[in-house]
Amino acid sequence: MGNHSLSTFLDEFSQFLDETMYRPSPLVITGDLNIHFDNTSAPNTLRFNDLISGHGISQLVSSPTHDKGHILDVIMVRNSDNVLYSSPKVFYGISDHSAVSCLLKFVRPSRVMSEFTCRNIKKINRTAFAEDIVSCKLMSSPTDSVDCVVENYNSALSRLLNIHAPAKTRKIRKRTDCPWYNSDIAAAKRKRRRLERKWLSNGKSEIDRKLLCAQKNVVNSLLKKAKRSYYVGLIEDCGEDSKRLFSVANRLLNRKQSSPLPSHTDSSAMAETFIDYFRNKVETISNSLCPDESAQEPLTTASLETLKPTDPDEVQALLRRLPPKSCSLDPVPTDAVANPKDAMAGTDCSSQLVCGRRGIYPKEEDAKGIGQFRPISLLNVDGKILFSVLARRLSEFAVKNTFVDTSVQKAGIPGFSGCTEHVQMIWESIQRCKHEKDVDVIWMDLANAYESVPHRYLSFALEFFWVPRVIREMVQSYYSQFRMRFMTQTYTTEWQALEIGIPMGCLVSPLLFVLGIEVLTRCEAPRIEGLTLAADVVVPSIRVFIDDLTIVSGNETQIEDGLHR
Repeated sequence: MGNHSLSTFLDEFSQFLDETMYRPSPLVITGDLNIHFDNTSAPNTLRFNDLISGHGISQLVSSPTHDKGHILDVIMVRNSDNVLYSSPKVFYGISDHSAVSCLLKFVRPSRVMSEFTCRNIKKINRTAFAEDIVSCKLMSSPTDSVDCVVENYNSALSRLLNIHAPAKTRKIRKRTDCPWYNSDIAAAKRKRRRLERKWLSNGKSEIDRKLLCAQKNVVNSLLKKAKRSYYVGLIEDCGEDSKRLFSVANRLLNRKQSSPLPSHTDSSAMAETFIDYFRNKVETISNSLCPDESAQEPLTTASLETLKPTDPDEVQALLRRLPPKSCSLDPVPTDAVANPKDAMAGTDCSSQLVCGRRGIYPKEEDAKGIGQFRPISLLNVDGKILFSVLARRLSEFAVKNTFVDTSVQKAGIPGFSGCTEHVQMIWESIQRCKHEKDVDVIWMDLANAYESVPHRYLSFALEFFWVPRVIREMVQSYYSQFRMRFMTQTYTTEWQALEIGIPMGCLVSPLLFVLGIEVLTRCEAPRIEGLTLAADVVVPSIRVFIDDLTIVSGNETQIEDGLHR
C-alpha cells in the first residue's frame, strides 16, 4: 500500500470511526487491512496504531494470519466493551490467508414471528357467490336514505364474503429472503462439504485440496449465475412499467422511503397547517372568480338525458382493466370481482354505490412545502365502474357534437392521438415558418392545474356545453360531498369543505378538466391569429395536452393580450 493510498484510507477510516465510535451498541471491526501489524516499528503500522488508540480501540490478533508470516487480518474492539469470550485463534487452511476465530458475547436474535390475516379469494365459487349477491336484499325500503343503503350494501357483501372466503389469521416466521437459491446450489454445497471433510481426514493432501478448490469455484459460479438470472428477470418482468421498475430498483438498492411529510416537531401544528393551506386556497380562488352566470345558448340539440345502460360485457371489460388493488372502502376485494369469466360481473354494479376517500401525497420526492402536496382520490370498485361508464358516455357525447376540438386538445378523449402528435405538429409548424416569418412560441405548464379548478367553474363548463341536467346533477352531487380533514396519531383537525380541485385518481376527472380547458381555448383561440402554412392550411394558434398549453402565432401583440387575459 503506497503512502498516498494509505493516507486516503486513514482519512476515510478516521471519519468512519468518528461517526460510529459513540454509538451505544458494541463495536467489532474485522477484515484484511494489508498492514503488517507484526512489524510494530513500520511507519504504516505506527500511523494506524496511533489512529485506533486515539479512538480507544485495540487490535487483538497476535498470531500470523498470512502464509508469509505477517499479521494482516484483524479483529478490533473498543477498550470499554467486553464482547469477547475468548482470544482470537488462527486456523490455517487452503487459502494464503488463515481463518481467525473467536467467541463473542452476543445473543443470537430470536426469529421474529409476524401475524397476518388473509382470505383464499381464488377458491371462491364465483357462480354461488354471484347468486347470493343477487338474492340478498340491499335495500329494505325504497325510502331508505343513501347512508342506510350504503350500510346495508357493505354489511351484506361483507357477510357473504365471510361465508365464501372466511378470514384466517396465520403466523409465519420471517426468514432471510434468498429467492435465487435453488436445488443445484444446495447439491453443489453438499459436495463441497464432503470434499472438505475428505481433505481434512486424509492429512490435507494436495490432490484433495485441488478437488476442494475446484468444487468451491463451482459453487461460487452457480451462485453468481443464479443471482444474475434472478435480478435480470426482475428487471425484464417490469417491461414498460416505469413505476414498477423504480420500485424494484429502490428495493434492490435498499433505499428506504423517507417520511412523505414535511419535517415537523409538532404533529398537531402540522395538521392544522395543512388544513389552513387548503382553506385559504379555497377562499382565495373563490374570491377571485367573477363568472358570467347569464343563461347560455344551447350548443346542440342532442340529448343525454338517459344514460345508455351497461351490460355484462361492458362491465367485464372494465373489470379487466382494474388493477388488483382494493380500497379500504371495498366490502369485497377487487380480486373477487375482477375475473372476466366471473358470473357475477354483470351484477356488481346493480346499486352503483360510490364511496371514496382522498389522501394527500407529495407531488415529487423530498417534498418540503405544503404546496408540494396534492389530494388523490381513492374510490371503491363500484365508484370506479360507475365513473368509467360515465366518462365513456360523456366523451361519446362530446365527440359526437364536436365539443372538444381534437386538433387543439390532444388528451383526455379516447381514440385520438396523444403526446407524440402534439409535439410533432408544433415542431413542424415552427420548422415551416422559421425561414419565412417571425414566429412566437410560448409553452406553459399550468401550475397546480387539477387542484385549482373551482367546482363552480366545472358546473359552468358542463352548462356551457349543454350537458343535460341529469349528468350535471350526478357530477355536482359527487363534488358537493368533498371535504377534508387531517389526522395524526394524536390529533385530528375539523372537517373542511372543498369547493375547488378535481381529484386525481377519479376516472371522470380528466374529461371534466378537458371540458373546462376547452371553454378557455374557445374564448381565446379566435383572438389569436394562427399560422398560415399554405394558401388553404391554417393551424390553430393554441394547442393543449391536458394542462400543457402551447401558443404558436406570428402576432406578438395578440399573444401578449391573451396571456394578460
